[in-house]
Amino acid sequence: MDEEEESEKIVKDELAKKEAAAKAHEAAAADPPADPPADPPATPPEETQKAEDLISKANVAAERQETANKELKEQLNRQERMKVEEKLGGKSAAGSKTQSKEEKEIESTKKFLEGTGYADELFPENRKV
Repeated sequence: MDEEEESEKIVKDELAKKEAAAKAHEAAAADPPADPPADPPATPPEETQKAEDLISKANVAAERQETANKELKEQLNRQERMKVEEKLGGKSAAGSKTQSKEEKEIESTKKFLEGTGYADELFPENRKV
């Protein structure tokens, strides 16, 4: 992010310089001086090179971001497909017997009392002979 912020700042500075030069040029055109107009000061090649380097770095960073976004989209699509397959993947309870709340309570009580001797007295139908 530091490189991107730095490149944005430099680009903004360059735009501000160009706008100032354009305004100065318009003002000079509106009020022509007696002397011939001077050429606007040329930007040093070092500054131009720095700006181009920052722009190219920003472009590379944007490409990396786009690539990462594409990969993330692919991963999300894969996860969505996996969830759908999991839901539809044969883990249904169709045809199985469902127990009522009372049946579940009786079953858990039988398991709890198993081996105490009380299970045979309370539930004689399950008595072992």
